[in-house]
Amino acid sequence: GTYFLATRHEASPKAEFEPNEHGISLLPGLTAVPARIEFGELLADEPLTRSASLRAYNYEIADVTIDAISASCGCTVAEIKLPVTIRSGEQIEFPVRLSIGPGIEAGPLRREVRLHVGKATTIVPVHAEIVRSPQVVAKPACIEFGTVGSWERPSTSIELLCPIPSEVEFV
Repeated sequence: GTYFLATRHEASPKAEFEPNEHGISLLPGLTAVPARIEFGELLADEPLTRSASLRAYNYEIADVTIDAISASCGCTVAEIKLPVTIRSGEQIEFPVRLSIGPGIEAGPLRREVRLHVGKATTIVPVHAEIVRSPQVVAKPACIEFGTVGSWERPSTSIELLCPIPSEVEFV
């Protein structure tokens, strides 16, 4: 299913949404931008790390303290020293890092970062699409012309197959 940034209060398992011009509200008066972190397409063939910035704005009259941050797995990390207090009318910005290793399965990658403020937990979805590098196969794999004189210009055709739908550039 599709995830949106939402606050889940312990008293109510139903997510509460409070959209405003800056995104979806984390808590009354606290808003995060972006509402979801999208890393786009990432190649599965080699280890890589990508980072994105997450900003939290405090529109509350009182200060708000983020007590803890957790993630759905070890590959997703929010890099911030905790606890952190956001004063009324101010904002903080911190990086969220996604690291993947070679051999990860191709397909949608859905992770999340959870911000804990008191008894409320806010979920920030982290999405990527893991893709494989296209492998091009030539048919026939080998072309044998035999003995050819220097005056001859032999030719043949080969078929190039790419089992993964993609654009391939030959240089």
